[in-house]
Amino acid sequence: MALRILQQSVSKTIYPRIYGLKKVNEVWDVIKKEFKGVIEGDLYKATEHLERLRQFIHERRRKIQRLLIKNHENSQSIEELRRSCHGSKSRQKVVNSTEHTFC
Repeated sequence: MALRILQQSVSKTIYPRIYGLKKVNEVWDVIKKEFKGVIEGDLYKATEHLERLRQFIHERRRKIQRLLIKNHENSQSIEELRRSCHGSKSRQKVVNSTEHTFC
């Protein structure tokens, strides 16, 4: 029964290789040999892809951290400018325009 299921489930290119085999283990051995290179190659490609994805995520995290630090430093600079320019309308315009530059 299992032998018949395997014979019916393989593709037309593999069927001639298993035709005439009488044992399920023999059929499995042929199928494993046929797909071993494909499976290992796909696994290698998937591993490479995951490694590139991990590196990309790491680089993005570092970039976001740098931007957050820069944004925090800019926020502190703007607050210092506000404190130093308190009361002057012309200076306040400079501070507001500077604020838009950092955002």
